[in-house]
Order: sequence, then structure tokens, then C-alpha cells
Amino acid sequence: KRMLVGSLSRNIPSQRPVHVRTPTRINQSAVVRSRSSYATTASGAPVGTNDPTAVGRFTSKDTEINDLETVAKRLQGPLSIAGTAAENRNIYFAWDPNVGFLRDVLNPSFFLTLKDTQGNVAQRVRYEAKVLSWGFKPEINIRIQGAYLQQTSPEKPIFSQIPSRFEVDGGWDIQCYFFNIGWWDISQLGGRLWFFGIGGGIGATKIDPTESSILLNRFEEIGFKAAR
Repeated sequence: KRMLVGSLSRNIPSQRPVHVRTPTRINQSAVVRSRSSYATTASGAPVGTNDPTAVGRFTSKDTEINDLETVAKRLQGPLSIAGTAAENRNIYFAWDPNVGFLRDVLNPSFFLTLKDTQGNVAQRVRYEAKVLSWGFKPEINIRIQGAYLQQTSPEKPIFSQIPSRFEVDGGWDIQCYFFNIGWWDISQLGGRLWFFGIGGGIGATKIDPTESSILLNRFEEIGFKAAR
């Protein structure tokens, strides 16, 4: 028996323990954090946050209003007109979705650049027009216009602060098929604002000064250039 058991034990191969590797768990939260860390704004704030200091589309309206007021406080003394959308430039471009027939409301933007007595410049102060005109002018189009500020008064207007409103004293708006020309007389600016553009329609309307104003857009961020 001993010899038989011994021979059998020598012929049976020994079974070594098998080590099975368990799969490593992936830290999903770490992966999400690593991917989202690149989705930030220019200021470093993560996309989707309500950080009021973030730039771009997350800039709050209050910040823009404060910027306008900050620029106004940095200007010293009386202000004079230095241009429209930029200093020493009286031409700018505007567009206006327009629908009219007998009564037509014109809403192009207006830009103004102002300079104080020290040489500080407030650039591209934006205004929104609401100018009413009456006449016969069937029109449905989007106007693409070039605007030019012509100062006809020998004395340039002086402002104590950034103007918040301009009154339109009169003018005309003429549409001839695909060409548009118009002008607004604005005594507060010491001149006339011309519009030249393209758009469909035919006819003419006369500006109604009783319901025509150009109002400061306080939600528009403006630029400031200090005196050299």
C-alpha cells in the first residue's frame, strides 16, 4: 500500500494557486473634472457659472452700466464732438430692420465719440434712434446703411456731460427701389445726420419732430482713451 500511494503521489502534478486580477476601478469623477477644467472663459471662470466678473456672454448688465458711469467720471470739463464710431471719423455703418407704409418708425444706431478739455476720449458712445415719419412708402426690408455726421454750424456744440438724448428737428427718408437716402436735422449736434444704403421699397416719408428722439443706450459698453 505504501509503495502504491507513493508512486501515485509522485505521478500527480502539483496544483499551484491561480491569482485572478480584479479590474481596476476608474475614478469617473476625476475624469469629469479633468475634462471640464478646460471649459473656462477668458477670465478663468468655468463655463456655465454665473460669475459676474467673467467676460464674454456672462458679463452682467450692471458691469456695463458701471463702465459707462466710470468713463463719465474720468472725463474732465466740457465735452466736444471728436467723431462718431471713432475719433476723427464721421462715417459709420448701421443696419435697420424696417417695415413701413404710411407710418414708418426708423431705428438705426447712432455712435458718438467725445473728447474733454484734457484730451481724454470717450469712444463709441452708442445711441438708439426712435424716429417717426409719415408719408407713402411701402417697404419691408433690412436696411444696410452708411451714416455720415455733417456739422454745418460754425460753432461746435459743447456738452457738460455725456448727452443722454438728442431731439430730431426734421428731415426726410426717401426709398427708390434698392437705394435709400435720408437725413435728420439735429441742432443739438450742430448739423445733419445723413444715411445712404440699400433696401427694397419706393416712396418718401417726412420726419415728425414731435415723436423723434435719439436715446443713449446705457447697456452698451463704451471705450475710454486717456490723454497722452
